[in-house]
Amino acid sequence: MSELTLTVLRLGFLVLLWVFVLSVVAVLRRDLFGSRGTGGERGGRAPRRPAAEPARAPEPARAPEPAR
Repeated sequence: MSELTLTVLRLGFLVLLWVFVLSVVAVLRRDLFGSRGTGGERGGRAPRRPAAEPARAPEPARAPEPAR
C-alpha cells in the first residue's frame, strides 16, 4: 500500500475513535444528569404526570359453607 493510503486509513480510524468516544461521553452525561425532555418550561424538566390511583385491596374471601 502507498503511504497516502495508510495515512488516510489512519486518519479515518482516528475519526471513528473520536466519534465513539464522544458518543460514550454523551450517553454518560445523559445518564448522570438526565434528559431535558420536551416540556416547554425554562427549568428544563418535563412536567410530572399525575400519580395513578392506588390499587384497591382485594375483597376478603367468604368463609366456606359447612357441608351437610
